[in-house]
Amino acid sequence: MLADHPALRSYDYFWRIDSDCFLIGRVWTDPFHFLDRQNFKYGFVSTSREPDQLTEGLWDLVERFRLIQGIPPSSWMRFRWSGFVFSTSSVVSRLDFWRLPQVRQYLQQVDRAGGIYEHRWSDAAIQTLAASLYLAPQELVQLIFIPTWHRNHALLPQPWVDDESRLPDGFPRRRAGGAREGGRSGDSAAARQSSGPGAPKSPSRTRNEL
Repeated sequence: MLADHPALRSYDYFWRIDSDCFLIGRVWTDPFHFLDRQNFKYGFVSTSREPDQLTEGLWDLVERFRLIQGIPPSSWMRFRWSGFVFSTSSVVSRLDFWRLPQVRQYLQQVDRAGGIYEHRWSDAAIQTLAASLYLAPQELVQLIFIPTWHRNHALLPQPWVDDESRLPDGFPRRRAGGAREGGRSGDSAAARQSSGPGAPKSPSRTRNEL
């Protein structure tokens, strides 16, 4: 399990990027700081739908697990799963979520079922359903400020505010002297230990298309 990798033991977050997914522009804010400041547990860049043949039996397994564990129905997945997933071609998440005993139990149940090998259940599907079991809508966020290219599909930053004085992530643009108006710039990194809270909050969106 990724969260148990020795290299990640001292870290609070991971950023998973497919080998065929590329950053094609400036990342306007540090995604680790962004999740930390607003207490998000899972940040995704895009969504998609898995073909039926690649999810055969997964929903039934997860529903049985949910009922046995006494987990109430998800507040944001109230009907039968349609194959909707948060794409894991570029995703940022808190490691302590994946280290929770109940989440480990879910992942072990999925692994023992054998569908990863028989039907190619994807990590995107498995992670999305884990989020539906254990995360509230306000703990999810779409990271629309990360520009990516994946399999001939480009995703460019979208502004949260129609204001020329602000960057696409909602933070103030820099003054002529280099400092941002009313804030400071975030650092960029491939993996980072979280810093304490206290930075100003940014606007956020959560995409519910289930």
